[in-house]
Order: sequence, then structure tokens, then C-alpha cells
Amino acid sequence: MGMGTSCPTTPRLTSPAAQQPCRRATPRTCSARLSRGPNQQGEVISRPCTAATSRRALLCMGGAAGAASMIPPPPALAGPSSSLALREYKMVLRVLAPQTLVPGDWVSDFSAAMEGMGVVALKPMKGYKEVWDELAGTQAKGRKVSTNVDCVGLPDTWLQPAIARGLLQPIPAARRHRWWSLLSADWRRLVTRDDAGLQSPYGEVYACPSSWGTLLMASHGPRLRRKGLQPPRDWGDLLDPALGGRIALDDSPRVLLAAALGTSGLDPGATAADVARCGVRAGDLRARVRRLRAATRVFGKDGAHVRALEGGDVDVAVGWGDALVGTAQRSTGVVLSAPASGTLLWADLWAVPRGAQGGATDGQPSPLLPAWLELGLQPSRQRRPSVGAASPLLLPPLLGGGQAVPDCDLLSDNAEGASMAARHVLRPHQLPPTRVLQRSRFLTPLDPATEELFQECLVDMDQESVLV
Repeated sequence: MGMGTSCPTTPRLTSPAAQQPCRRATPRTCSARLSRGPNQQGEVISRPCTAATSRRALLCMGGAAGAASMIPPPPALAGPSSSLALREYKMVLRVLAPQTLVPGDWVSDFSAAMEGMGVVALKPMKGYKEVWDELAGTQAKGRKVSTNVDCVGLPDTWLQPAIARGLLQPIPAARRHRWWSLLSADWRRLVTRDDAGLQSPYGEVYACPSSWGTLLMASHGPRLRRKGLQPPRDWGDLLDPALGGRIALDDSPRVLLAAALGTSGLDPGATAADVARCGVRAGDLRARVRRLRAATRVFGKDGAHVRALEGGDVDVAVGWGDALVGTAQRSTGVVLSAPASGTLLWADLWAVPRGAQGGATDGQPSPLLPAWLELGLQPSRQRRPSVGAASPLLLPPLLGGGQAVPDCDLLSDNAEGASMAARHVLRPHQLPPTRVLQRSRFLTPLDPATEELFQECLVDMDQESVLV
């Protein structure tokens, strides 16, 4: 990938249209306590009103318990110390994020909890591409680039290129704050990176997770049953000849390769070393990629895989849960399932821009940032656990510390898991079974040998071979 500032091609989100569905929240009105509205920069600012509210109660509601301990009693706002008081006690936290990432009540509850000591200025964007353009300064000509943002929302697959291009700084004193102590070892590993953006136990903390989800299979049960078929429950089912030409895949080379690895009995996050250790030849993997490509009628660019399933063009769609859950909610015939031998995970992250200065004058992010990050971690912020998105605190520990599972034949070794998955059709407000989640993996940057292997498998494909 080049070192330009264009929006990176991501294996999870390829366009603003594909980023929008299913992680929306209708803003809750709170006029009795808050006045909200956009300023001249298009930011939504919540200002505490005069009605008295228990800070402790609001902090518990907002998931930012402990923020009160970060805020000492305010001094008098008169005399020579007034500018210091404005800096320390009338703090502003400026947040740049897709409009679907921040429910309206996050802003209102958090600002109310500050009881006049600080406000949140949210600048909602259409999607992640617009956030990247704002962060990288590659907006349309004539638009002013914002330089005073404390916190931005990015997908996990964009963290590495953002760090490598110098767009982000480590979160100041991250390991000393309580939100860090709430994270499992898997999450800490995901967000600790070196200067090139690669995972490193000796690196700095560059992000805090906000939510996560999985790659799922969505099937139209009635149409399959009329053909004498059952909804697929694992990767190998996608190669059933009866499904030929009736499958839609998310338009991502990494998703196609994960499915090919899964049909080979390997972990969907397996590396070239794992492939070699398990005795799978590159030619065999390439053949499975071609078989999957031949069985796939639609590659879902801009949500085309979802529309194909809803329109009856295909019977099975494989894509990220936040896009598919809406289809299951709208149609009683669509059922969701997670591959029984393990699947891929995605995460939304909060990160700090290199030039953050919204709440300070020294190039550092607002002192309100730690409380905001802790707020986003709480399960209460997602109204109900969902197959579409869930709190980071609800992700069970991953086998192998998040690395590839050592098993070399997960499909044949997973009869019990497949049987369990067959009985466990996911509802929109259910998480995948723990056994499945423990065998799942985040998409992380590829090592050179794995990238070379994957590019070789994609050499004859029409798709762009972009492997973020």
C-alpha cells in the first residue's frame, strides 16, 4: 500500500453505503436536562442545563463510572485564574465519528454527568471514508480541514495504515487509566502497535475498542427447504454443489480467502506458516478459492450481497453481521449463523489524531478522553447484546491468544460444534456461541510470506487484490 493519504481499501468496509446499516441508534430527547444543537462547524454540542442531576447516577447510567474521581471541585472563575479554570473545568471533548457509531444518548448522558465542567462536541460524518478524509486532510477542495479533534472513530483494519502514515498518536498514559484495566489480553494485543502500525507487545497503545462483531452467514430458510437443503452451518457447506451460483460474498479478498481456508479445515485467520504446517499446498488453496469464486453469483460491493439475498437472486449471503442483521430483522425467512469452526471478527476503535488539541493547548487530547473511552466500553451502552455489534467486555477469551488455532482439520474435528450450531440459529439480539467466538480471529496486517501466498491465490481473480 502506498504512502498517500487516500482512504485505504478495507476488507470490511469498502464504501460509505456499506458502512451505514444496522449500527444506528435514534437520538433520545433529553430536553429537560440538555440543550443540543449544531454549531457553525456542524458539531453537535450538548450543554448541561440548570436542572440538578445526580452525577453518580448519570455516570452509572452512562457507563463512565469513575469519571467523577477525575474531576476535582472547580475553583472560582474570577480573577487571574479564570483562564486556567476555563482550560481545566470548562473542558471540551471534540469527537469525529460516523453518525452510526455514537448513539445520541452517549453525548447527552456524558455531558450531563460533567455538571457544567465540560461538554462534548460531536462532528458526525456519513461514514468511515469521510472520517478518513477529514483525518488525512484529503477533503474536497474548498472545505476546511478540522485540526482540533481529540478522538476519532476508525475500523480496526484502518488502524495500521493510519499509524504508518503518521495520522495518529499513542493514547497518552493509556495504561494508567481504568478503561485499560477493563480490557482483556486479546483487546490489549489488538490495540498495542509499533510505529509501523503492527502488533507488538513492546509498542504503544494506539486505540481503545468501542464495539465488535463477526462475519456471519445469512440464509433464506424457506427457499432452501423447498430445494431440500438446510442453511449452511460451516465453511465447508459453501462448496455444496447444490448451492452453486446461489451464494453472495462480501466484496473483500480477505473474506474470500478466509472462506477458502475454512473449507480446507484451517483457521480462517491462518497464515502461510499455518498452511505449510498443516500440509495444505498453495495449489490446493488456490483451487478452493477458484471453486468458491465459481459458486459465488454476487460479490457484495456497496451492500450488493445483502440486496441479492433480499431480492431472491441468491439463497446464502456471507458478510459482516452489522450489515446482515438488518436483513434478518426485516425478513422472517432469513436466518443467521456463525461458521461453527470459527469466523472473522471486526472492531470499531477510538483513536487520537496526531495533532489533537481540542481540549488543550499543548497538542494533547482533552482530559475528558479517558472517561469517554470508558463510557464506550460498558455493555449498557449497547441496549441489548447483538449479533450485529456488542461491547468489547462481552468478547470471550480467544484460543491461542488470538493467534491461529493449531488444529489442522477443524471441520472434521468439529462435529460437536457443527451439531451445536445447527441447533443454534442466531437471533438478531444474540451473540454467537462462545465456542465459535473462541475460535474466531481479527483481521490483522499480513506478514510478507502470507501476503505473497494470498496474492498468488488471487492472481486469476477479477477482484482487486488489496490485502489490508
